Amino acid sequence: MNFLILFSFLFSFNSNAQGYSEVTAPQCISTTSSTLNFSFPSPRPPANDGQLTIYFKGDLDGGTGGGEVMEIYDPSNNLVATTPAASGQCLATYDSATFTIPLATLIGWVGGPTLDIDVLALPNVSTTLCATGSCAYLKLEYPSVSGDNDAAVLAIDSPSVFCAGSQPVYATIANGGSNQINSLTINWEVNGVAQTAVSYTQLIDTINGSNPNSVSVLLGSANFTAGNNTIKVYSSMPNGVADTVNFNDTAFVNVMTASQPTSVLLINTTLNSATIDAIGGAGAVEYEFGPVGFAQSSGTLGSSPTSLFTINGLTSGTTYDVYVRSNCGSGDVSSWVGPLTFGTSYGVPYFEDFELFTAGNVVNPWPRGWSSTNNASAPRWESEDATGANENSLNTGPFYDNTTPSTVGG
Repeated sequence: MNFLILFSFLFSFNSNAQGYSEVTAPQCISTTSSTLNFSFPSPRPPANDGQLTIYFKGDLDGGTGGGEVMEIYDPSNNLVATTPAASGQCLATYDSATFTIPLATLIGWVGGPTLDIDVLALPNVSTTLCATGSCAYLKLEYPSVSGDNDAAVLAIDSPSVFCAGSQPVYATIANGGSNQINSLTINWEVNGVAQTAVSYTQLIDTINGSNPNSVSVLLGSANFTAGNNTIKVYSSMPNGVADTVNFNDTAFVNVMTASQPTSVLLINTTLNSATIDAIGGAGAVEYEFGPVGFAQSSGTLGSSPTSLFTINGLTSGTTYDVYVRSNCGSGDVSSWVGPLTFGTSYGVPYFEDFELFTAGNVVNPWPRGWSSTNNASAPRWESEDATGANENSLNTGPFYDNTTPSTVGG
């Protein structure tokens, strides 16, 4: 079985008030293991069950006979269905399989501006076996909910990277109805506590209107405690009347204070220092470093008010590990990120007798900044504790060992 169908989704609207029906353009695999991405624009809230039809042709099972099949997986990688065997291989026309998508499943799918379905070709699918190619396209159709006055909460945009305390909260509100929206009420809560509702009185245009169809609204500021916090935003009374579509009125998001750094980069090293940049975290940066492989809590701690910091007092020609985390104070810290492994520069004159190398090592990383390339066309490097005689191979040297020059080996 050689095509996998995976689903991902966001949320928005379609101007078709009676139902949703979209057909994608055909796509063909260009390389083995390639992915075909099909997007269904602006899926509306569904009113009932729908149908997904998969049209396909070509080499789907990598074999030379018929019986071509496809597998459909949901976002959690659970097998949803398997297509019936195709009527043949390398057909000139598309074969198809149609599946009923229950209403509850559709509601879970249509949660954003597009519904994306990925078709993945497995490694043994041929790109050259069939002259017409191995191709697919999709059709999704279902009856949709319609309404004249439909305000929707598309997203809760902030706060995202922050420390405990007072923080502004923004939300994106959109118009999914056939009428322009000139007023609505936006209610919101933080950790279950109702905040002051916002009366919004600016224009939010319809989907095909000449003005913006969605707006970012500052709801106000609220106090966030250290750790996990829940924000709820829900709209009501567009144009002073009851919302005709309630499916999209409410959004929830969980946000965490002291977000951990998203990237840790080595900027520069010298003989006795290293400059690190811990990007994307909240508050100050706390770090712990020590010799490569050290156990955390046994290293040296430090902190920096900015993401960019320099560790001084290091030993030249030495390999270190460093861990970082965000620290907002008062015990509000993120989990550790790392280790980032780096080596300080070497001075001159340079001397290496390899006595500190661990016996039996054959792969990177090597101690003291050394690295090796091991592949079919390169030597197989290995550190050993033997005398001149090599323990694991023949006729590879060294003929004389530096520490026991009178012993012949190799």
